[in-house]
Amino acid sequence: MNQEDLRALLRSGIEAAQNNNTILARSIFRQVLEEDADNELAWMWLAQVVDTQEQRRQALQQVLRINPANERAQDALRRLSVTGAASQPATGLRTTGSRTDQQAGQVYIPQRKDRSQQPSELWKGTRKESDDNRTLYILAVALIALGLIIGGLLLLIDRLTVDTDVEATDVPVVVVVGTPTPAPTTGPATPVRTPIENLAVETAPPTFTPEPPPTLTPVPTETPEPEPPSGEFSLVFASANRLFTINSAGDDQSPISFTFGEGVSASDLSSPMISPDGDSILLTADTGTAQELFIGDVNGGDVQQLTSLGASQTVDAAWSPDGSRVAFASNEDGDFDLFLVDADGGNPVKLFNTDDRDEREPAWSPDGNYLAYSSGDLDGVDREIFVLPLNDQDGFPVEEPVNVCQMTDAPRQSFSPAWSPDGSQIAFISNRNDPEETDLYTMVADGTQENLVSIGDDFIAGEFDPSWSPDGRWIAVSSARLTGEEILAIEPTDVPPPSPTRDPTTPDPELPTPPPTTRSFARENTRLWLVDVATLTWYLLTPDEEISHPVWLPSEDIELPDDIGFRCAGQ
Repeated sequence: MNQEDLRALLRSGIEAAQNNNTILARSIFRQVLEEDADNELAWMWLAQVVDTQEQRRQALQQVLRINPANERAQDALRRLSVTGAASQPATGLRTTGSRTDQQAGQVYIPQRKDRSQQPSELWKGTRKESDDNRTLYILAVALIALGLIIGGLLLLIDRLTVDTDVEATDVPVVVVVGTPTPAPTTGPATPVRTPIENLAVETAPPTFTPEPPPTLTPVPTETPEPEPPSGEFSLVFASANRLFTINSAGDDQSPISFTFGEGVSASDLSSPMISPDGDSILLTADTGTAQELFIGDVNGGDVQQLTSLGASQTVDAAWSPDGSRVAFASNEDGDFDLFLVDADGGNPVKLFNTDDRDEREPAWSPDGNYLAYSSGDLDGVDREIFVLPLNDQDGFPVEEPVNVCQMTDAPRQSFSPAWSPDGSQIAFISNRNDPEETDLYTMVADGTQENLVSIGDDFIAGEFDPSWSPDGRWIAVSSARLTGEEILAIEPTDVPPPSPTRDPTTPDPELPTPPPTTRSFARENTRLWLVDVATLTWYLLTPDEEISHPVWLPSEDIELPDDIGFRCAGQ
């Protein structure tokens, strides 16, 4: 196997490990090590997917044999020692040289494709099973062959007279015992492997019914890329304080140029949102003294100012499904509040009279009857997602809104809700698993069945700003996750340790309190990704960095529902 195929095989093993397919991952890493016993990265990944602490210790010792300076392997071995297992030479390894060398624990590493002198425990799972199946298959074939030979001899005795000229033919030797014995083969004999303690080893019974050998699924040498949309949809996103369009195939990217009035900075644009008819675009721009909302043509040109609140932040604009109103968030009185304004202008109306909470990121349901949003304390540590039934309110602003549904209830923050086009699901972002990492989730639109979508990112890789494609198949998101090639390019010693599993009995650590007008998550190195909702495969749309707020242009072929039949699981 050449180096390119070996690298592709290693990549497929890493992806299997990241997707929690440990059985396949172990098999792949062992195939890699058959070809290259000194592959430090394969040993390092194998240590993550083996079954026992002893197997993990042996894999880490192999890493240190190859690279004694690998600090990650050293640290992992120290932690294994703390848990109670003494750090000793790996069971089943042969030592070289004299008794002094053996006492020093010097490890002999086999040559290419010679696993006989490597730690037996590391191969025992699937290899033991494969050896047993191979032996059973050989015995079954031999029994069938023996039966055919005996039948043929009986037939010859019946039909032929004694013929002294008949020569004996070679008959394979078959050994059948209670415990299967491998048939003789050319080459070196298979050594006896030392079993792992407390590991039950199954043996074949003295008599058995032959079964066909299992069908093994070949490991592909190349990991196929998920198929992106074929270009039938387009997106708008913000990058470097400008807006751009791009089709969903990842090409035809171009900037959108706008003409503002005097005193408005055209170089600080963010939070684009496309109107339901696809003709207009909402955006936030800096007037020099405040942030305000503007409306312009989706292809650029002159824009009209929609708000004049004079707030330092007026953001998160969202069109109603019929295009008649705009919901947004602003901190014009200090904390963030939600507002509604007619799309053709007028005075914005505040929805809630709350001074002790921030409400942000309004998202209209496809039928226009509900408004999802995030709400939390002013310190920004705890946030949850809520749904407001607009038609249940007597008017705005309201002191206590009626029939508000709390959709999430998790540690830290859940925010950025986005309805699917049919109203059946809501995508959102949360850092519930790690205070420094934001992940993409989906849930049923009644607040149940939360599902983690950000699989396969073992690095600190924040996701932000989810947006559903018009057909509901894809979610566009800005993310700092790495591609498979980028992961392979990182040395094992540079890999950040995975986030520890949170102990529910341990209180959350105290987090630094961010300013009330800023988000506490860094968005450096975010790029535009598409996620296939059905398969959870990720596709990098553009390698450009610092991308935010992707939003899809609507499609005339997609009809929005008149009534999504929303219900709240918590009521």
